Amino acid sequence: MESSSTDTSDTAPFLRLPIEIHFQILSYYEADKSHHRRDLINRVSRVCRLLRELSLQLLLANLRLPEAESFELKILDKYKHFRSFVRTLEMRFLCTNDVEQQANAIADRISQHYFSNATKISLRYENRDTDYFGKVTNAISDNRPPNLRELEIEIFPVRPEPFFWETDFQPPEVKPPNDPTQRYVRYPSGLERITLISAPIWDDISEKSLTFNLLNPLKASTDTLTSISINANSWDPEFVAGIECPKVKQLAVYQGSMPLRDIMADSINILCPNIEELVLNPTFLKKHLGQGSSLKVDIEELYLQWKVLSRVKRVLVYYHEDGYIPATTDDHREYVTPNAENLIQRWTKLGQMPDLETVEFKRHGHRGSHISLFSFKFRVKRTSDAIVGIEEI
Repeated sequence: MESSSTDTSDTAPFLRLPIEIHFQILSYYEADKSHHRRDLINRVSRVCRLLRELSLQLLLANLRLPEAESFELKILDKYKHFRSFVRTLEMRFLCTNDVEQQANAIADRISQHYFSNATKISLRYENRDTDYFGKVTNAISDNRPPNLRELEIEIFPVRPEPFFWETDFQPPEVKPPNDPTQRYVRYPSGLERITLISAPIWDDISEKSLTFNLLNPLKASTDTLTSISINANSWDPEFVAGIECPKVKQLAVYQGSMPLRDIMADSINILCPNIEELVLNPTFLKKHLGQGSSLKVDIEELYLQWKVLSRVKRVLVYYHEDGYIPATTDDHREYVTPNAENLIQRWTKLGQMPDLETVEFKRHGHRGSHISLFSFKFRVKRTSDAIVGIEEI
């Protein structure tokens, strides 16, 4: 009786490859951030013990906790050696009904150093859950992973009005940014990057809904921060007094489609006086490029106030429109080039932004897409006396 020629898990050529190549191949699955990623890796993990070990490493490297009793946490509870694989920890469960139980469960695991190799931690803040947010954040601060470099906080504004499907909506009790419950929140120190964003980004967000003191996370790392990302709609200039982050070289801003208040750019310049790279994140332009000078008006008025950042050398402007625009690269260049020139002239007028070297425009796809479809980079041409123009590079 002849044996089957079909490869088994012991004879398959793939499994005879070095471990490093296995991991490299499987990492292509990890690049897919959709819900299919976990399904794909789970299927691979059932082939044999080796692939299960490698697959779990990928699943745990970027750990997202939708609930306190998730599959991944159960794995970490049972197998201690897997805890060192966690590099990114994302917590998005603190808005559920059993929030106290979940916060306690996560804080307890943090205190047991489950995530000691994490380099980035993402949290979600809701005004009604300040106490539980503080419990988790304090645990991170008291048991800071030694390699932690980045903290991201997603801030949900208070909704004073119900959605149309909510029949039993109760207006929340709004806690102001200086509420005592926030004073007791301790943030980890020694960070290099902090991201503070509001979600969803609403252009008509009111000051009454800004319930989070954005500067509290910055205070713990003023001497080490090199990069900050903020949502301008949630920025309160009143909290800047006495705070400075001198090592911050990169500022990324989510601005929406409304110009800044006069004091905002000034306050950010006081907070971070040595910014060299400014990233202006996607702006939704409400008009199509084909309708006259909508890009020029929007871009110039939106971003004029950043001229106070006197040490900026590089600016990156992301933009995209609502809907699909069937335009070619030349069509976009026709509109972007004069806008870049006008914006640079207004930024550098009266000697402001004297160190500006390059301005780059990148156009994303339709709303929600992060694929860059067009990119135009311009070098600032200058003499010893003045700006003489720009050239595309």
